[in-house]
Amino acid sequence: MALTTDADELKVQSDLLNPNFDGYKLSLEPLPTYKTNLETEIDVATLTDKQFSYQHLKALGCHNHLILDQWAMNAGHYILYFVDKLWNICCIELTTESGHPKLINVNPAFQIPNRNNLHLIPGRHNVTINFPAPDWAVIADGAGTLYLLETGLRTNVQDRSSSWQLRFTKSDVLGENRGLFILCDALFHTENESHFVECLILHVDEADEELKDKYNATFMTVLEWLTLSSDDKQIWSVKQTRRLRSSRSADCCFFEKSGKAIYIAGDRLFQMIYDSERPINTTEEKEPLKDDCPPEYTWMQNAESVTVHFLLPEGTPKESIYITLQSDYIDVGFKTGNQLLSGQLDHLINTQESTWTLNDNKLEVYLSKRDGSMWSLVVRGNMRGEMVASEEQLAEIHNRLSHLTSEQWNPNPDKQNKPFNSQQLEDCDAYPDTQAMLVRIDGVKHEITHQAHLGSHQWLFNTFTDVEKAPAVCLRHDVDGLVWQLGDDDSFDLATQPWRHVATFNAFGYVQASKQQKKFSTCPPDFSYVIISDCSKHCYIYRQPLAITSSIRNRKTGHQVTAVAKQQVLSLEAAENIMGVQATNHYLFILTPTKLLAVNMELH
Repeated sequence: MALTTDADELKVQSDLLNPNFDGYKLSLEPLPTYKTNLETEIDVATLTDKQFSYQHLKALGCHNHLILDQWAMNAGHYILYFVDKLWNICCIELTTESGHPKLINVNPAFQIPNRNNLHLIPGRHNVTINFPAPDWAVIADGAGTLYLLETGLRTNVQDRSSSWQLRFTKSDVLGENRGLFILCDALFHTENESHFVECLILHVDEADEELKDKYNATFMTVLEWLTLSSDDKQIWSVKQTRRLRSSRSADCCFFEKSGKAIYIAGDRLFQMIYDSERPINTTEEKEPLKDDCPPEYTWMQNAESVTVHFLLPEGTPKESIYITLQSDYIDVGFKTGNQLLSGQLDHLINTQESTWTLNDNKLEVYLSKRDGSMWSLVVRGNMRGEMVASEEQLAEIHNRLSHLTSEQWNPNPDKQNKPFNSQQLEDCDAYPDTQAMLVRIDGVKHEITHQAHLGSHQWLFNTFTDVEKAPAVCLRHDVDGLVWQLGDDDSFDLATQPWRHVATFNAFGYVQASKQQKKFSTCPPDFSYVIISDCSKHCYIYRQPLAITSSIRNRKTGHQVTAVAKQQVLSLEAAENIMGVQATNHYLFILTPTKLLAVNMELH
């Protein structure tokens, strides 16, 4: 699969950053909560002993059982779905017609066929549902069958005159052996009076001997891109099938609203390996770096510099080394012709302040940064190095950030020991794999048109913003969580990035790293708050700073406080597992095994 562009930089909007953020203040304000009991049990599929890989756990291990109909919601009306033990698509509506929020259980909209047999399939996955349009739904039953249903407008489910109508079913998506898969995304679009539904499904397969040797991986993650077509919306067929594969799982995989491309973020690139309509050009495919292959060099950075280390053969003389440095370019190697590192630097450097030394067969190249930008890679496109951090750097980061969150109310701001989380940085705080990428893949040309390195940007969560746009992804940048809208402009060209920084959650990267029991994270379309839910009992809410009218000064720094960011902790009445969450501008919905809760998020 060809690559038509160099690595793009994630361009941060400086006006969306708050370098003077002073932390979250714990608020004891009550959160009005409304609830209704579930009439039936939630259907839950668990991983088996054979589904033990990291790919299985990441793709299938944390399923959100609560589905929000994004086409049928407004400030006072929301419709949510879950799947019960009988494979009924159960519906609960929140309405405020009476003047007070009320949750109403509605008759099931649809029952997935052949439940008694398919429910017993070993290793089946959870049912996944997507609403690609106001009157269409796509369902993957987790047991190997894909369904396309015409639902009619779903805005008034209590007055539903008829149930959802099955228009297409396919039980051999992955061949005659009925492989298991989940639905990642679906998209409905119309072209020249023909109707199309794009379906993106994911499955994890055991690698054959050739793939095991090539990728050093026991399992492979595969994305199947199915295009269904119809002229009358009654008779549907599979028009095209495309397949992508990677040795790692994906953090996000979504369609562009044009239906011509997909966005994927993950620790390894996904490569197009099959297209039923066009041959795949593999001549430019590069041999992937095996997961256990040692790095060719290591590097570390701080605000002022980047230091690169190469381990050379014993007895290497200094005279045999050559180094060429320009403001945006580096070339290091042996004068005999063997090259160590060459290419365009990730950011500009000061060549006069950069130097190199050779001691005990260790070549150290010191690069002085021209600005304080954090680098994702040393050389753009070169992912054969490993970034490391010293204990001193981690301690410095911890000391600088420990004031940002509190878990206790502090009645005395003059007290010397201010409340904060004192956990050191853990594994969850580490940088992702140096080969992690966010890419846009053209489905017609089979090309990566845009890519951005995520080597220093940990994936945090995906979120919905608008039915007319692709979902957004929240990435960690330093201590903050930055939200990037994917496919922000479908009319872009190769010179325009297809993702845009649209919101910032201050210190959220640091906050989420301290939540060892976290299960779900999400935010509403207006980005007014972000939540972290534990596996059970607790949800943590972090609100955007709100301006205050009174004159307040920070007693320690003397700076005038113009806005306050609040942190709230929601404790459920019973220590029940949290099975799903959905966030809207006005309500936070939480699903437990026995209840659905609606939390009023409006500030009073």
